[in-house]
Amino acid sequence: MLQFFELFNSGGWVMYVILAVSVYALGIILYKSYQFASIKLGQTDFADVFLEQFANQPQGSEQVIAMYTARLRALHHPLAKVLETALAFSLKPETTQETLREEVGRVGAREMAWLESHLRGLDLASNLAPFLGLLGMVLSMVTVFSTIESAGSRVDVTLLAGGIWEALLTTVFGLIVAVIAQVGYYNLDSRIERTRLAMNDASLRLMQLIKLPAGEQQPQHMLKVVM
Repeated sequence: MLQFFELFNSGGWVMYVILAVSVYALGIILYKSYQFASIKLGQTDFADVFLEQFANQPQGSEQVIAMYTARLRALHHPLAKVLETALAFSLKPETTQETLREEVGRVGAREMAWLESHLRGLDLASNLAPFLGLLGMVLSMVTVFSTIESAGSRVDVTLLAGGIWEALLTTVFGLIVAVIAQVGYYNLDSRIERTRLAMNDASLRLMQLIKLPAGEQQPQHMLKVVM
């Protein structure tokens, strides 16, 4: 452990900046992983079961809609919130397919923004870490060449090699942090993207099942939810 700290200190103050970036990136990864696990983000099969059951119920019944709305509210899943919004909004007499689509899109966009929170910080960390490593290497190389200039013809090759080796430490550490942050970012982003696709698919299917007052239906090709 002592050797590790000595090795770490050899990289200079830039190593501490990279360490701070690594802690920040790891914190985001752990927080988002906990957030997604707490709402069971990857479990979206309930939407297919819900839509199948809802399709077999009498349409337009407030009791049926209230029952399914309560079931969805208990799930605390972004997809469930979008479906719950569509059901609740369909009870309003002035609702049209256009207003229903806009309301579902608004709630869907809000839920996606919540899921994507802090991801930009993780992306920043993955891009910043290698640049910090490069900065540390350049600063160390400046010190090495300054030493060479001062020594003149009496350059100690061992000292020169050691200086270059220490200069590369920040680059290696920065790249390690960048790889971890990038892998974490794409893993979280892929899970969010799968949820986005599930939200669009389920909301479109539900809006096709919801029966609005006569004259308020729109052609199927116009039903599109943007999230």
